[in-house]
Amino acid sequence: MRLSQPMLIGGVIAALVLAGAVGVAAGGLLKPSPGPTISPSFDPGPTVGPSPATSEEPTTSEEPTTSDAPTASESPTVTEGPTASPGSGGSTGGTTVDVNTVSVELPDGWEVILQDDFSIWAGTPGGVMGLISGELGEPLTADARLAINGEDLAAAFPDAELCLGPDDGYLPNGPAGRFALYCYTGETQSGESYAAQALFLDGTSNGDTILYEVVLYTTPSSFSGFVDKYAIVRESIVWKLYGG
Repeated sequence: MRLSQPMLIGGVIAALVLAGAVGVAAGGLLKPSPGPTISPSFDPGPTVGPSPATSEEPTTSEEPTTSDAPTASESPTVTEGPTASPGSGGSTGGTTVDVNTVSVELPDGWEVILQDDFSIWAGTPGGVMGLISGELGEPLTADARLAINGEDLAAAFPDAELCLGPDDGYLPNGPAGRFALYCYTGETQSGESYAAQALFLDGTSNGDTILYEVVLYTTPSSFSGFVDKYAIVRESIVWKLYGG
């Protein structure tokens, strides 16, 4: 199962719509919370280095299309896929979400918004997290993927600008990563504008032919708290295509 470039772009566009519509889809997770604006900062995590290998699992031969991605006027639809199941506890507890290429344990308070063979999208008060992984149709470096994400974001939100990075980042339980933080003005389905931020963290392996990506959508006032919540979740992420 491979991720083609159109599929990657379609996935980001769908995610951007998801972030804009999340006030309807996930109980207002991206609505700005009261409090002072926090200057962007991101802890890249532990020193980047070889991570423990995870067992590889075969991918399916079917390739999903992006023709059904939600439009800006629609609430995102939860795509059918492997269902979330109660977790066995562990450090995060809550729910284990497992798809073909990635799995994660979500603590109580997180809600699965969207999932398919390649990705998991979940939210909690303060933001939305996306985990994306798959084989690429052609080699693509982490920096090239970051640049594409920035271009797609700017196409959807013209005032989007780079606020931090690109720089080295910690891709949990995966290869060395690169991150970039963008700031932009989002809009809810009711037409309300709000300050928003998108953090993209990308890594590749196998000659840049397998992608591992974390996406965090949040707001300036919620950024620090949401990154803290992500830091609890990230150690439970398993990239099934990563062999170390």
